[in-house]
Order: sequence, then structure tokens, then C-alpha cells
Amino acid sequence: MQDELADLIRQSLVSLPAIEILETNHKLIRKGDITIRNEMWKCRGMRKLHIERASLGEKLKIVHCVFYPIPKYRIPIFGCDIIETPDQVTAAVVDISPVFGVDLSDKLAPISSRYFFKDWRVLPLWTEGVFSPFCKFARLKDPESRQSYLDVTSEYLRVMTDCIKNAEYDDDNGKLGDWVPVMHRIDDQCHYVLSQRKNKKTKAVLSQWFDEAWAENYINEILFDKPNVRRLQSL
Repeated sequence: MQDELADLIRQSLVSLPAIEILETNHKLIRKGDITIRNEMWKCRGMRKLHIERASLGEKLKIVHCVFYPIPKYRIPIFGCDIIETPDQVTAAVVDISPVFGVDLSDKLAPISSRYFFKDWRVLPLWTEGVFSPFCKFARLKDPESRQSYLDVTSEYLRVMTDCIKNAEYDDDNGKLGDWVPVMHRIDDQCHYVLSQRKNKKTKAVLSQWFDEAWAENYINEILFDKPNVRRLQSL
């Protein structure tokens, strides 16, 4: 399922405006049976579109994806992840996280209502205020549930890419008041990444594979990096 999800995400990027590859020093990481591949892009309105694929031989496969908007644009945050063993997908999540001034409830609610999973999982406490009411989080034990996850992810991706293509831009025009919604979205994105960093399982796995210092740097700089406020001035 790792390949199917990664291909689905890549296909969704094709129609995005002015998309280009974002170079990274972490494109390929290998250590013993561990392989991590990172693919990154940017486009109009988005500072980073990131797919991470990690594997421990055939024992464990992971796909992690986040679309980070430039806070000057009225665009939410898309995220999806799967953790796959040879027997099942132990965790699958997909969501479009809200940010200030963007409400996609009218589009997400009817999609969400069509998808139900037999093996729901309870979201951890650190996700409070991060995910939307339409977040899907479940175990996938059979082909039907795997296909349902791919289908709902595909629909959420369509909503997200439409939002990116039609995004409105908040131009500050040198006026302090025009920066208020932008600053709110910066705060929302910082809350998102700081909350994600509280996921102890991510750091535990990476620390086991590499070391604690490397894991912390990778989490803070590659997986969940804060928006650079100074760079916003030139975007």
C-alpha cells in the first residue's frame, strides 16, 4: 500500500500552479535495513509539499505526507500517514487541518460522511486543536478498508489541490492590520508543527534507528519545520 499512497499523492500535484522540486540534503538515507526517502516540492501558495517513505526491510513501511502552505495564502494544512506491517496497516490517518480564515467544512463534511472504518483508532491527546472533525484515523485490516482509505484520501487531496489553485492572497500593502490574518495562520501552523513534535513514537523510532540528536534535528528541520517568518516578506 505504500507505493499506492505515494503515487496517489504525486498524481495530485501535477495540476498545481508553478510546481517545482524543492532540493533537500535528506533525499536518501540508508542505514542497514533502514531506508528513508524524502521528496519535496513547492508551488504558488505552498512552502513545502513533502512525502517521506521509510522502510525497515519488509517488516515495516511508512508513508508520511504534509502540505505546508505559505501563511500569506488562505490555504489549510493537508496531512496523511500510514504505518504498514506485512499483516495490516496498523495506523492510517488523513485530514485537512483548518487554519485562520479557511473553512472547508461544506466540502469535507459530505465526503467524510461516506467513509466509515470498522477499526477506528482514538486520536492521542497531542492532536487536540490540530485536526479537523473530519479526520480519519483507523487500522486497515482488509482490502476493503485499504481501498476506502485510498478513496477518502483521494477526495481530500482533490479538495486540497482545488483550494491551492484558487487560493486568495493576503497582501499586506504595508499596513499592520492586513498582517493580522497572516499572523494568525503563522500561529496555526506553528501550533500544528509543535503539536506533531509531541508525538513520542516518532522520536522513539527514529532514535532507535539512528540516535536521539539526529532524530530531534530530523523531526524539527525536515518533518515538522516552522514557517520562516522572515522569508515570508519575499514570498
